[in-house]
Amino acid sequence: MREFASGTSRAAALSLPARILYTVFAVLTLAGCISCVVIYDDIVRFDARATPQELRARLDEHYDSIARQKLVETTHAHLFAVPVLPLVAGHLFLLCRASNAQKTAVVIIASAATILHLAAPWILIAAHGHALAAALYPLSGGLLLLVTTLMLSVPVWQMWQPRARAA
Repeated sequence: MREFASGTSRAAALSLPARILYTVFAVLTLAGCISCVVIYDDIVRFDARATPQELRARLDEHYDSIARQKLVETTHAHLFAVPVLPLVAGHLFLLCRASNAQKTAVVIIASAATILHLAAPWILIAAHGHALAAALYPLSGGLLLLVTTLMLSVPVWQMWQPRARAA
């Protein structure tokens, strides 16, 4: 565990095969994040003239039209798959050059965003489309996108820096 608590970039010391593996994971995961944005756009149908109320109504309509059993099945699959993302990305981020306080903050934010995003559809349904509940879905997703991008891009950038590896 000392490797993860180090303030130096342990990512820069990874072997070439490990750097390739983590880089491919990061690129494919970020591509998956982009596909999430496309899926969300398909749900709310963003356009330049859409008001927040219209976007919320489209989100409400989407979740109102989903049968409870389908949402349970989707949530079930996501509860097993989605936590793997912050686990792997988080471990990779813990290898980067950052303070323990920064690493702790990123891990807490990633964990909270993951939990909130998994719970967001259920909260939206339970709150009957309340504006705050409707905002939770895109806000938690946006936060998850940002923190995942950070957890993947910083260590990948550090592991491919020639000076960092030589140190």
